[in-house]
Amino acid sequence: MVAIFRAVLFGMVASFSALVSADNCKPRLFYCGTTLLRKGNYYDQIEGALKASGQSTNDAHIHNGLFYCTGGPNGEITFQAFCVNHLVLVIAPQPRKTSGAMDWFDSSVEKM
Repeated sequence: MVAIFRAVLFGMVASFSALVSADNCKPRLFYCGTTLLRKGNYYDQIEGALKASGQSTNDAHIHNGLFYCTGGPNGEITFQAFCVNHLVLVIAPQPRKTSGAMDWFDSSVEKM
């Protein structure tokens, strides 16, 4: 009886730690869909962000969509564009015009 209780308790702890280990995106960073899917359980959020932007929810959009992490307790995201070569773009929220950051962004992302 004690062995069964310990096994059940161990199973519950293992399940809880698996849920806690999912990682949220970092606010103000851009992520490709494939990166978000590896990071945690982002499938439903990706699908929701695509629908909210009037985009298709096919595999290409889910895996190659470019999403901006707005943060929050669940790592909320918004759809931005389409990733090229699975790039994860890190761009300052308000880049200086002289930095060239937006030139790099524009040449690396295909608008849908």
